Amino acid sequence: MSVSVGLHIGQTLRGQTVVMHETDAGWRPWSCRLTWSETDSLVIALGECDEAGIPVYSVDNLVVTADRATAEGYRIREGVAATSAWGADPE
Repeated sequence: MSVSVGLHIGQTLRGQTVVMHETDAGWRPWSCRLTWSETDSLVIALGECDEAGIPVYSVDNLVVTADRATAEGYRIREGVAATSAWGADPE
């Protein structure tokens, strides 16, 4: 599967958001969002896609998406306390 991302070489990176989760070994990063503008972001997270194309957590693989809804829906655990791969927007 290939995805075309509307980002161009030479654009200035405007922000980075690292999402952490708690493990038996302490807090560890599991997702990173790179932002070029209000509409151009890329999320790289630990995981892989299942047979239906849905991202699921895996420490040995990476998923990459430029789709905000997909990143917001991807969580390691279900529930309100679980942080999405998108992470929090800066205030």
